[in-house]
Amino acid sequence: MSQRHVTRFRTNIILLATTGVFAGQACGNKDSPGGSGSAGAPSEGGQGGSALGGNDGQSGSPPLTGTGATAAAGGSPDPNVPLYEQDDPNLQPPESSYELVEIPTPVTNAMAIDIDDQERVYVLERGGRLKIWYPAESRVVEAGIVPVFSGNEDGGLSITLDPNFASNGRVYIYYSASNAQENRLSRFQITADRLDIASESVLLRVPDQREERFHVGGGTDFDAQGNLYLGAGDNTDPFASDGFSPHDERAGRDIWDAQRSAANSRDFRGKVLRIKPTDDGGYTIPEGNLFTTDQGLPEIYAMGNRNPFRVAVDAVTGWLYWGDVGPDGNTDTLATRGPRGHDEFNQAKAAGFFGWPYCIGANIPYVRYDFAALTSGAPFNCNAPVNESPNNTGLRELPPAQPSWISYTYGTTPYPALDPFGGRTAIIGDIYRWKPGGSPNKLPRYYDGSVFLLEYARNLMAEVRTDANGSIQSVTDFFDSFAWAGLIQARISPSGVFYVAQYGETSTVYRVNYVSSTTP
Repeated sequence: MSQRHVTRFRTNIILLATTGVFAGQACGNKDSPGGSGSAGAPSEGGQGGSALGGNDGQSGSPPLTGTGATAAAGGSPDPNVPLYEQDDPNLQPPESSYELVEIPTPVTNAMAIDIDDQERVYVLERGGRLKIWYPAESRVVEAGIVPVFSGNEDGGLSITLDPNFASNGRVYIYYSASNAQENRLSRFQITADRLDIASESVLLRVPDQREERFHVGGGTDFDAQGNLYLGAGDNTDPFASDGFSPHDERAGRDIWDAQRSAANSRDFRGKVLRIKPTDDGGYTIPEGNLFTTDQGLPEIYAMGNRNPFRVAVDAVTGWLYWGDVGPDGNTDTLATRGPRGHDEFNQAKAAGFFGWPYCIGANIPYVRYDFAALTSGAPFNCNAPVNESPNNTGLRELPPAQPSWISYTYGTTPYPALDPFGGRTAIIGDIYRWKPGGSPNKLPRYYDGSVFLLEYARNLMAEVRTDANGSIQSVTDFFDSFAWAGLIQARISPSGVFYVAQYGETSTVYRVNYVSSTTP
């Protein structure tokens, strides 16, 4: 355990004892869930890695007043106005201003969460069980079970509520089918806290080879126009390519060739897909996706991904963010194989190709490798990638590869907040957009526009601040005094409250309440 993590753990005990909430979590770096047998969580690179409005009434306390705060418009705070209504955009509260509220019953392998405008938390377990947590009443309801295949990294993978969930009760679940080798994006109905399995409408069927594991992805999110995004992994075995690019073109080795999926314009895998669900249970294709029907699958928005495990869309800009978990190679062999493994956080303002399996990070090319003769050829061309694999059923000439927004590898990182130690598992959190009203426990206005990152292997969160063009201004620690373990998803509720889920056999979900803006 690094000194940094020891400090975080000790601070966490003090903070949670002060607030009267105990997280019950240890800390420390995790080895690769795939390599250590913890299948289901995202396999990281590693060698052994509604509208806002009204008080949501969740805190159990009266709305906080202005004591010790700075009024947003200047001058003294009004003690009769709740702090969350007079937030100063320049006031960054200390972490002692937050408390953790833990779901009252353990969760088995929490995989995904979403929150409705009544602040009810929908928790999907890897085994397909759906639970609903009422934080205001400290109770959990069993809503139902989606039948899933939960071997390899499969299972219940993601849950996202319809933008009009309050009126239509629709929920979108991405899961591994138990009766077919496919992952399904399906719409279900929830009525009176019950998941109606018979109401299922299947929107997308993504092939899922299960002979060899990894990389099924699974993130889902809506944008402000009602478009639904889905991240799907390349579904390729990474272990026979020495931690470099898996592009084995030998007969019978298609499972080891990511060109058949991530670089194939006619395969859903290794992509972020974008569709617009319709009332009849189907969908239409939004304008601006990457391909027309004569070029490839029109549902594809961002291709060239390895394992886009979570996705998040900025409700204001419409920009897409995701984390892409990279390969295990821990040394650069640029002349003969290519770069060591990098994880990426990506930002897409428009549809595009993001390199895998030809390029990674800041467009560092891999080298074409003959897996039969064990000889190296030339580096792939990131500016004009060509898919010559016999397993390719789509376009041969692909769009130029886009460099990553943030990339990092073992022992080094461009931003200290991402910590150079441990394995790597990049998971996007959420993007915060402050609005008046909402919950008294919502994130302060200071974080308006911030992009939050999670690192599953390194047990940390980070906050990214950008300019109006989306360029990075800073990457800093976020909630660093809390001891996290196995961060699997973060969501911000419609009322502005931050929630986080942790993966594990006995895992948990937290509501992170902002309870004071008094400076130390």
